[in-house]
Amino acid sequence: MVKKIRNLTILFILLMIIYSLLLIICYALPNTNIRKNIKESLTVLNTEGIHYKILFEKDFAELDNFTDSLILNTSMDGAREEGKNVVQRSMMNARYFESDDQLRNLNKFVSDNSKKVNVDYERYWMGSIVLYRPLMLIMNLQQIRYLLSTIIFILFLIAVYMVAEKIGKKTAFAYAISMFFTQIYINSISLQFFPITLLTLLSTIIICFLFDNKKYEKYISYSIFIIGSLCSFLDILTYPLLTLGIVLVLIMLLKMKQCNEEDTFRKMLILVVKYSMLWGVGYGLTFISKWLLASIILQKNVMQIAFEQFTYRASLSTDGISENISIIEVLRRNITLYFNKVLIAMLFVVFICWLFIIIKKKKQNAEIRYKKWYIWLFLIISIMPYIWMIILSNHSYIHFWMTNKMQAVTLFAILSIFVSTTSEDKVTIRKK
Repeated sequence: MVKKIRNLTILFILLMIIYSLLLIICYALPNTNIRKNIKESLTVLNTEGIHYKILFEKDFAELDNFTDSLILNTSMDGAREEGKNVVQRSMMNARYFESDDQLRNLNKFVSDNSKKVNVDYERYWMGSIVLYRPLMLIMNLQQIRYLLSTIIFILFLIAVYMVAEKIGKKTAFAYAISMFFTQIYINSISLQFFPITLLTLLSTIIICFLFDNKKYEKYISYSIFIIGSLCSFLDILTYPLLTLGIVLVLIMLLKMKQCNEEDTFRKMLILVVKYSMLWGVGYGLTFISKWLLASIILQKNVMQIAFEQFTYRASLSTDGISENISIIEVLRRNITLYFNKVLIAMLFVVFICWLFIIIKKKKQNAEIRYKKWYIWLFLIISIMPYIWMIILSNHSYIHFWMTNKMQAVTLFAILSIFVSTTSEDKVTIRKK
């Protein structure tokens, strides 16, 4: 235990050094071509607008052009003209702000050289800048979208293939459906949504790859810690729990596949709690370290700013509403958007098919060999998104059109129950 804590501490320090150096290098890049390509990108953004929807006129189909505009605004590195050094700029994430319309702010900042940065986003790492600023040296937004969607498409195919190979084709199908209903076709072209989708697919591939290794327990522990940390570094509070929940379901499925007689409900529950804590510690400490570093380098109380924001995001009040919102309303908004009529109809069909298979096996006097307590583990994992929504009630209420995506964890857990209780490799026919 002491050795593991020591290794995690060293790993954490190394990650913080790497993150800081990457941001410094990123902000040291020349601005000329970046500004030119951001100016070209405005053609696409202005045509689409803030609330652009793809394929469906529903909230779940909305591109986050609001935050993409903010990311591009920050990527212009306007603090350079204010005489700030590169270390300060890497902590500030400064941008021009005039109104709540981020696209309008970006347009004004690009078109009017007299506009100066006047707002910092120091409570976030905004590590996605590390991905996008280098790309903007040679690409505009449309070209970057083509590249990002290609990367996601390739990784999605690899992830589905890995799940099929390690667990089974039915599980791979359940995984593919669950990822599809995060609106992966939208996430792949959104600067805001891309990082968490990327991390989820990479996590799937890594977990499946590591599981056959003799030291998988150690490697998976460190991997989950890193995943949590990377979520904090790259993401601006979208639906990061997706990376943890999907991985937990996969690990339980892989454990079921092993059919280890030594596995018990208590042992597996402890494993779920352990991995959740590792992810949470990686996620939380990475956030806190940014607040500490920014406070020291910028000589301002970023810790207080961050704490006030967290308190607000966890509250049941929201701007523009005279009465407090309720937790029930927070959950209703997210659940009804994600579990739409199409998905509910699909789940009903799956349930009927599952019921038919179970009845058929019973009539054949078949025995389905699996540890039934795994169902309880899947159900525990399935409620994790709702615990997140309750804790961050304000955020989940206001941004329900994106926080609803983490319910892919719930969907994957439910589908995994159907698949794992009917898999052919777990069925034997009793002799009469």
